[in-house]
Amino acid sequence: MRCTLFAIAGSELDVGGDSLAGYDDASASRTSVTARDTALELGTAWPLLHVALGNHADGPLAFLESGGELRAEFAGPTSTGRYFDHAATVQLLAALARLSGPSHEIERLRIFIADAVAALRGVIVHHFR
Repeated sequence: MRCTLFAIAGSELDVGGDSLAGYDDASASRTSVTARDTALELGTAWPLLHVALGNHADGPLAFLESGGELRAEFAGPTSTGRYFDHAATVQLLAALARLSGPSHEIERLRIFIADAVAALRGVIVHHFR
């Protein structure tokens, strides 16, 4: 299973269609993500990152595996997408900031989330099976 995070403004949620804009679900390849779009590719390393975050079943640091709002328009035959609005993304950033001695991957994630917060965006966590 692969995981990708997208930073997205609330106004960009109503793009139409039945899957996450920018990805072809069959190949999980980038198809239309433009320079103004922001994505963080975690690839297949996300389970290790989830464990490094404390392997939480709930709470802010469980966002890589659960939480957020499961949205049908971001789902495909082999994928799911969970949306975290800007307020929830601020909570994610606060939780990440409290981690001590973060790894390189956690630091990449923290910077991505911080950039999303600064741009007043939320985050979609998208899993491809």
